Amino acid sequence: MAERKGKQAARRVPTRTKTFVSARPQESRPGSAKPSSTGSRYSVQSLLLGLDVLEALAFAGADRGVTELAWQLGTTKWRIFRHLHSLTEAGYVTKDPTTSRFRIGRRTYSLIEALPHRFNFAREARAEMSVLRDKTSHSVVLAAAVDDTGVVVVDAIEGKHAVQFNLKVGAIFDLHASAHGKAALAFGPSDWLERVIARGLPRHTECTITDPRLLRREIERIRNQGWASAFEESFRGVNTVVAPIFSARNYVGTIAIFGSIEAIPRNPNPKDVEAVKTAAQHISQKLGWK
Repeated sequence: MAERKGKQAARRVPTRTKTFVSARPQESRPGSAKPSSTGSRYSVQSLLLGLDVLEALAFAGADRGVTELAWQLGTTKWRIFRHLHSLTEAGYVTKDPTTSRFRIGRRTYSLIEALPHRFNFAREARAEMSVLRDKTSHSVVLAAAVDDTGVVVVDAIEGKHAVQFNLKVGAIFDLHASAHGKAALAFGPSDWLERVIARGLPRHTECTITDPRLLRREIERIRNQGWASAFEESFRGVNTVVAPIFSARNYVGTIAIFGSIEAIPRNPNPKDVEAVKTAAQHISQKLGWK
């Protein structure tokens, strides 16, 4: 998904953008496997299938038909049709009257647009994101931890390089396998790290930290230096430099630059690191942090 583009290709094409929507490159795309029939006795399997349908449409990149979705999700066309009909009535899916194919609808987009408002610090961060982008030319990303299961991208600004790597708002990252996530483990609630370790540390690339001892050591290093990076830990060919944002009371999220490993190498430019830390400090001060 995030294979690095060769330098020759980059020279042939004057501008190119690579967008990432998920932080789980080793897993199947949402909706690519048959929904599991197992789960707790409180699970509503019909609801889970409906969510699988919605995710399959969101990740498709094109309109989908009933037959395609049924094949992808490993179920019957009748079940898919019923779910699509319900989702269309609710406004989460829309049907093309000419082709009878489906795509995500207005209410799904409204959820995405509402995401920054879920995290109040995003509004205060916007100006500093632009300053950081102009200073470094890299794409700038704002993220927040939903809980101890992952971090979500809440805002992003495209950089100025000819070849860009971007993250979509709503992209989710594992805490142990991303710079945003590791910063959350370093500066967020003190019990998150051991909870994450207890659930297991899945590997996404050859660089993902899967050894609990190494992860504890990495989190302590991040806590001491005040910033984090994740060289090819979630995606091959990309790196991130992240700094934590604090409110008057606690950690609330992270700001980062994001790009190819040629633009942001394993040992990032100290000027870039300082720029990210400065942006985080300015946002934190606006939020009442001293």
